[in-house]
Amino acid sequence: MLAGGVLTAHVAAGPDQQAGWWFVYGDDVLACGAVRLDATGHGRLSLAVPEVRARTVCRLLVRAHVGSDALEVEVFPSSMLAPAAGRLAGLRLAVADPTGRVMAALEAEKVDFEPMETDIQKLIFDGDVAILAGHQQAAALAAACRGLEGRLTRGMTVVVLNPPSQWQAWGFRRTDFEEPLSGRAHLATGFQQILQPGDLGSGPWPCAIETQAHLVPLVWVEHEDVQAGGRPSRKATVHVLAGARRVGKGRLIVAMLPQADDPVGDPVGRAVLDELLLWTARQYDTGKKEPDG
Repeated sequence: MLAGGVLTAHVAAGPDQQAGWWFVYGDDVLACGAVRLDATGHGRLSLAVPEVRARTVCRLLVRAHVGSDALEVEVFPSSMLAPAAGRLAGLRLAVADPTGRVMAALEAEKVDFEPMETDIQKLIFDGDVAILAGHQQAAALAAACRGLEGRLTRGMTVVVLNPPSQWQAWGFRRTDFEEPLSGRAHLATGFQQILQPGDLGSGPWPCAIETQAHLVPLVWVEHEDVQAGGRPSRKATVHVLAGARRVGKGRLIVAMLPQADDPVGDPVGRAVLDELLLWTARQYDTGKKEPDG
């Protein structure tokens, strides 16, 4: 969970007892308290999770007269972009997100950006990176993409998060599977500044990115093909969940990752957004003609 959030836990022990709790990292007690259980032996504790500088595995210890229990809690820093503040400060960033979640996440991390909520704001922004997220209608997202096309080809980076069904633009399109795929998500080496293998889980993945253009995969899943008769094949099909490509002098990045729908409350969703920004900033730093993975 994100540091600064509220962790709640249900406690069950003997009726009318008091249970003590400790939130610890190693031998250090970060917070502690007690909760009074009701006549049925149930209660609920709440604690504000302290800030951490890096991903940290803490433990919640609960002890009552009848016994004790422990729960591991992985805590993500509330501002995972803080170490890269200088790098990001050099990028002009804009966000078009009808849900407001991406903007709320960036505000929480004190990242400067320009909103693209009105037609005029969308028209006049001529910065480095534009994020398009939270669109429910493919036609509306396609219109936003068309409006940015000239600036994209001149050197802007456009990041599209979880485009809706039937969306396509600049040689990318969303493909929905008849049955969601299961399989561990793989991360490119350069896409693990914050994310770690296993963070994104194993699906189910309802959709992926399809393109005939040269693509740099950032996140993908490998699906084992099945031969006639139901026998597994030695070959596996790679389905890209997040990838980047050049469009003129600019870059297009598309991510089909469900966690990215909630970068405010979901720590992995926040990490996905931050990872995309760090990867983008690194491409500007290197100045390479082709994005690297």
